Amino acid sequence: MSENIVKKSKFYIVLSNFLSILREVLVWFLIVLGIVLLYTAAKMPFEVRDFYKDKVAGYKNIGDLGTIGDFIGGTTVGFLTASSVVLLLATILMQRKEIKISQRSIKELVKQTESSVKQAEEAKKETQITNETMKKQQFETTFFNMISLHQNNVDKLSYEDMKGNEVIKSSLSAFFNYYIENANNKFKEKCLKDNYDEIVDLIEYLKMVKIPEMVSVQTSIKQEVLTAYENLDFKEIINYHNGHKMIRAFFEYAYSKADEGLISYAYYEFEFKHYDILGSYFNSIVTIIKFLHESQYEKEDKENNTQLNQIYREVFFSQFSPHEMMLFYYYVKYSHLNEWLLEELKTYNIFYPRLLETLYLFWSVDNKNIQELLN
Repeated sequence: MSENIVKKSKFYIVLSNFLSILREVLVWFLIVLGIVLLYTAAKMPFEVRDFYKDKVAGYKNIGDLGTIGDFIGGTTVGFLTASSVVLLLATILMQRKEIKISQRSIKELVKQTESSVKQAEEAKKETQITNETMKKQQFETTFFNMISLHQNNVDKLSYEDMKGNEVIKSSLSAFFNYYIENANNKFKEKCLKDNYDEIVDLIEYLKMVKIPEMVSVQTSIKQEVLTAYENLDFKEIINYHNGHKMIRAFFEYAYSKADEGLISYAYYEFEFKHYDILGSYFNSIVTIIKFLHESQYEKEDKENNTQLNQIYREVFFSQFSPHEMMLFYYYVKYSHLNEWLLEELKTYNIFYPRLLETLYLFWSVDNKNIQELLN
C-alpha cells in the first residue's frame, strides 16, 4: 500500500512538472504569436499597396486605392485585435504564474513567521526556566547558608562549663526546675491553709525515714514545724511518695496532673533569666521558618495543596537534636506572641510528629496539647 502511495506521489510530481512546462511553452507561444500578428498588422498595408498599385489605373498615391484601402484597413484592425487578444492571454498566464509565485512566497513567509514565533516562545520558555532555576539556586544557597549560621549559633551556646547541645539539655532541666519550685510553693501554701495536723504527720514520717533536715525537728513546737515545712522541698522527697499521702498528693499535683498555668508562669521566669543565653538561638530558628513561610515555593504548595517543597523543612528540622525539638516546642507554646508559630509548625506535618514522648517534661499536659496540634 505504501508503495502505491509513493508511486502516485511521483506520478503527480511528474504531471505537475509537465503542466508547468506546458504552461511556460504556451505563454511563450502566445507571446511570439502576438508579435507575429502585430508585425503582420503593421506590414499588411504596405504589402497590399505594392501588390495593387500596378493594377489600379491612374495610381499616383495610396489614396487612389479607394475601396482596396478600406479593405486593407479592415484587415489590419483584425490582425491588431488578434494580436491584442493573444498578448492579453499571455499576460494573464504570466500574471497567474506570478500570483502563484507570490502566494508561495507569502506561504513561505507565513511559515517563517510561525517558525519565528515558535522559536521566540521556546526562547521565552527557556529564559523562564533559566530564571526559575537561578531563583531556586539563589533560594537554596540562602537557605543552606542560614542553616549553617544557625548551626554555628548552636555550637556557640555557652553556659557555665557547658557548650552547644549540653546547654539545650541544661535549659530543659532549668525550665522544669522553675516549674517544680513554683508547684512546691503553691502546694505548700495550699496545704498550710487546709490542715496543720497533716503537716505535723508529714514531719513525723520524714523523721522516721531519717531525712537529715527533719531529724531534729520537735513536732510539739509549732514554730519548728512551720520552719521545717517552709524549708521543705517536695522534689527531694518525691521518691517517698508511696509512703505518705501528702507526698502522693504533691506527686499527683506536680507530675501526674501538671497545672498548665504554673507551667506557663515557670516558662516566663525561665525565659526572663535565660534570654541572654538562648535569645539569638530562638531568633535564628524563627528567621529561617519565616524565610521558608514567605518563599514562593511554600506559597505555591499552599495554593495548589501540594507538598513538593517540604524537603526544606525536613532538612532544617533534621538538624535538631530531640532536646532541641522539645525546647523549641516549649518556646513556641509558652513564649509571648508565638501563637502564629504554633500553627506554622503544622506545615507539612513535620515538626510535631518528631517530638519524643520520652522527653515530655509535663507528660499529661504535653501529650494533650501536642495531640491537639497533630489533629
